Amino acid sequence: MRSYENNEDISIPISMLRQFCFCPRIVFFSEFKDIQPVYGEWVNKGMDFHTRQEMLIKRRNLENLGIPKRAKLKTEIKLKSTAYNLHGVCDAAFFFVDQKGNNKIVPLEFKTSEKISFVTGAELQIAAYAMLLEEQYSCTIDEGFILYGSKGKTYSVKINKEMKNKVKNTTARITSMFEMPIIPDSSATEKQCSQCEYLNFCADRY
Repeated sequence: MRSYENNEDISIPISMLRQFCFCPRIVFFSEFKDIQPVYGEWVNKGMDFHTRQEMLIKRRNLENLGIPKRAKLKTEIKLKSTAYNLHGVCDAAFFFVDQKGNNKIVPLEFKTSEKISFVTGAELQIAAYAMLLEEQYSCTIDEGFILYGSKGKTYSVKINKEMKNKVKNTTARITSMFEMPIIPDSSATEKQCSQCEYLNFCADRY
């Protein structure tokens, strides 16, 4: 088990929300059994600054998304919240003041894949970043975007009460695993299992 073991206040990496949604056993094997195989293609390995900039250039007409040209882009934003027990690094976010004089932030998440698959985890990930950005910058975030593929395609994620509750509930479920580290049930499909490097450790799967 990792360093969470002796921590009274557990802080969950935001990337773990996505892993948990894909299959909760990934969290169990990596965090409690400390098994670290070579991950399959379903894991987003992140991008360097130039790759992300290229994706933004290909999606330059951001005004259609409600982001003005004057918006300032910040990258690699470190975030941590004791209220939500979450931490992570947001790929990027646009900062600007809208026509009503309100401070606005639009978080961005970059994915290497040409299509968005297992979208729930990706939605929770950017929603969690939005929640921590709201807390850190004292603002309200209504929407975030996932940019993916070589053409910089855009997937919109609405940041509403329902989405925030999903983030909180998923975080609570992960936290409960630290209290009783028993291998969880998995509802992963055959397609998901075929992409997972932990498959050999699941005796009851495909």
